[in-house]
Amino acid sequence: MDFVPYLSIFPDLLLVFILIAGIMYRTSEKQKRYAIIIGSIGCLTLFSGSIIRWNTDLLYTGLSAHIIGELLIFCAILLLITSKQASEPDKNLGMKISELERQVLEKSEALDMTNILLKNELEVRTSFEADLQESEEKFRTITENTPLGMILVNKDNSIAYINPQVTRSLGFILDDIPDMQTVIRVFLPDPSDQEDAFHMWQDLAWKIDRQIQEPEPHVYQISAKDGSQRTFELYFAPYGKVMLILLHDITIRKKAQDELRESERRYREMIEKIPLIVVILDRDGKVVFGNNHLLKVIGCDKDEILGADWFSSFTPPEEHVRDTFVQYIQEEKVPPQLENSIVSKDNQKHSVLWTNLVLQETDGRTTGIISLGTDITERIQREKAIQLANKKLNILSSISRHDIANTLTEIFLTLELAQDTIEDTASQELIRETLDGLRIIRHQIEFSRYYQDIGVHAPEWFELDTIITLVVREMALPDITITIETGKVMVYSDPLIQKVFFNLIDNTIRHGKQVTVISFTLMYEGSDLIIVYRDDGAGISSDEKEKIFEKGFGKHTGMGLFLIRDILAITGLSIRECGTPGTGARFEIRVPKGAWRAGVEMGG
Repeated sequence: MDFVPYLSIFPDLLLVFILIAGIMYRTSEKQKRYAIIIGSIGCLTLFSGSIIRWNTDLLYTGLSAHIIGELLIFCAILLLITSKQASEPDKNLGMKISELERQVLEKSEALDMTNILLKNELEVRTSFEADLQESEEKFRTITENTPLGMILVNKDNSIAYINPQVTRSLGFILDDIPDMQTVIRVFLPDPSDQEDAFHMWQDLAWKIDRQIQEPEPHVYQISAKDGSQRTFELYFAPYGKVMLILLHDITIRKKAQDELRESERRYREMIEKIPLIVVILDRDGKVVFGNNHLLKVIGCDKDEILGADWFSSFTPPEEHVRDTFVQYIQEEKVPPQLENSIVSKDNQKHSVLWTNLVLQETDGRTTGIISLGTDITERIQREKAIQLANKKLNILSSISRHDIANTLTEIFLTLELAQDTIEDTASQELIRETLDGLRIIRHQIEFSRYYQDIGVHAPEWFELDTIITLVVREMALPDITITIETGKVMVYSDPLIQKVFFNLIDNTIRHGKQVTVISFTLMYEGSDLIIVYRDDGAGISSDEKEKIFEKGFGKHTGMGLFLIRDILAITGLSIRECGTPGTGARFEIRVPKGAWRAGVEMGG
């Protein structure tokens, strides 16, 4: 706007310029950023003093639009020019300027405070805008990288936003699913599923206005764009005027859960069908589970056993099974196998062999015991019957052996007397041969006494060093050096194991000729233990290494080594001869894994 023509009309206008310029200089020194000059309301200036707001009551309406953005000093001139007295020089111009200066100066302190407030407001606004931008960036980062799909639905059912995870997991973009009707139709191709989903959405839609959270997720099998099926949990939450739908892909978890349920079903079916007793007890001995076979044995329904005290309800008090259970629970260690009785509903006892396993939480805390039981009642009855029959047979055999031994003694005495009285050489030879035959009969009778005891008694654990030392001590062999290097190793064998080592030494003495050394040592092959017996005698020829274990083989009765093989076989042990003929015999007894164990120390 050009103000030069007005200067010729108003000569005093130059003074106005100077005065207002001085006022603005002083004001700008105090107000570096803003200055406000308002009559009743005032006007707000920028850094340069340009007007951005003016009280239009001071101006004619037609001029107010022209002064916005002009310098304050020019507007002060316009104030004079556009006054009603603009056609005549204002005689009171000096007074008006002084009054204007006074008003400006009076308001300088208020302007200082206004500047501070405006500055603070500007700083707050700047900080708010920065925080808002940072928040938007965080929101964008979260929504674009979250593993959850996010869909924002407007109140009119149009889709406002989907995040990238929806596209990544299902292949759809916003143009593919512009509204909820399309979402339901595309996500759920099955018409029945669509109908259910539409009803569900109608029930949820009214919650947007009421800001009601849907607490439980809805699980749906959703079709992806490529036709594949994935399982999602859908969470619905009102968010302002939109509904936020979160899609949690649980396909892998659902598959694992289904496989786990199927596995549980198969195992439960197997447990219910196997002919074994299965029972699970908690730490207090209460029944947590019992299978159908248990119910059949004890004659109860499932409702009768679940939660019942196992020991007071189903075990005989005289066996004190509860005490054993409490001890094992406290020690958190149960023997692999136990045998005890259980009592059925009709008060019948059943002997059960239990295989046990301690149940523990992930933190190692014991929660109970699971036991698999085999009803061995009939087996025990058969064993008792066999034991009784064996006992009777042994008694009969003992009586028979005793009678035969007495008869043999009488025959021996008679023949020996006859041998002393008969002088005929031929008769003497016949008597001698008869006596030899009788000695063989006596030896066989002695063998039968040992053989009938094989397998009669239950196998036990024997320490090799101890058992061999006892045998050697009983045989009293002063001319033979015997070394025993078996340490504290133990073997599981029939109690007649002593006869094994006795017959090995006896065989050496009978057939080894000039024997001076016998040794017992150990060696290992894989998980098997090898007991090695060696002597420095004549040895055994290659063609007789297997024959020596046959019944009746040899120069005498051949019962010794035959007896050894049968005794060892009871617990799975075996024997062979593998020495070199002419350098001595070497017998190896193989003890399989499970039939031997190391003691405190090992022999070399």
